[in-house]
Amino acid sequence: MVLLGVWGDLGALFLVVFLIPTALYMHDFWKIEDPGEKQNRMSHFMKNLANPNTPSQSSEVS
Repeated sequence: MVLLGVWGDLGALFLVVFLIPTALYMHDFWKIEDPGEKQNRMSHFMKNLANPNTPSQSSEVS
């Protein structure tokens, strides 16, 4: 929708509704005990919220 310019507002809303829960699920930094890994996941989470077009560099999904 967003790429074609059809209902751009609705398409943008769908992207936000999809990306926020996905970022929360993929970068669950609040469950991690190791401070270094926690900081790494929080950093990737913040990058995903700031610019959802950039993929995360993390290869591990838990």
